[in-house]
Amino acid sequence: MHTPTIVIKYGGNAMDKPDLATAFAQGLAVLVAQGMRLVIVHGGGPFINALLTRLNIESHFEKGLRVTTEATMEAVEMALCGQVNKAVVSAFQEHGIAAVGISGKDAKLLQARQKDPALGLVGDVHTVNPHLLEVLLNNAFVPVVAPVASGLQGTSLHINADTAAGAIAGALTADYLVLVSDVPGVPDASRSLLPRLGPPQLATLITQHVFHRSKLPQVAACPHRLTRV
Repeated sequence: MHTPTIVIKYGGNAMDKPDLATAFAQGLAVLVAQGMRLVIVHGGGPFINALLTRLNIESHFEKGLRVTTEATMEAVEMALCGQVNKAVVSAFQEHGIAAVGISGKDAKLLQARQKDPALGLVGDVHTVNPHLLEVLLNNAFVPVVAPVASGLQGTSLHINADTAAGAIAGALTADYLVLVSDVPGVPDASRSLLPRLGPPQLATLITQHVFHRSKLPQVAACPHRLTRV
């Protein structure tokens, strides 16, 4: 009997609301009890923002992506791989989920190249090595992945969480990619919500500038397929 593999992007806007975070963990516990193979890729924008404010580091976005200087990258890695990742793991374990926190740098899970010099240390994933994920999944663990990748010579690169989730789903040939979002759905050109959306229609809507720039990484992740090693 085939056991479905589900990759879920868990966004920061849901994580920092206690009632939503609890409901999410409870829902995952039900799926785990049903034998689903789950991989969680988390964001953490609000937590990064809070840390950058405390450190007095300015930050801004271009096309939905955070421009990441070396100082910003240090804060991003501290927030995502330290504070957020371990908090998510602890919350899941309180609901009986055998969660294991890792980052995209562990076992060369995510390898990336710099996306655009103007964006700084923001990466585009070019290779996914899902072996560590498969080891964890095959032993009934739930991997919780912080979206930080290895660049050239081990440099840390910040990966958009939606992009990372899409890349991992492609490498695992997952049955489902779920992007948890705080928007009600995808609109067409007349702003009516679409009940179903395929890659050709998605590409058309992107060219029509239907999506807010902050949602472009999310919608672009849906048809994502990358090389696995």
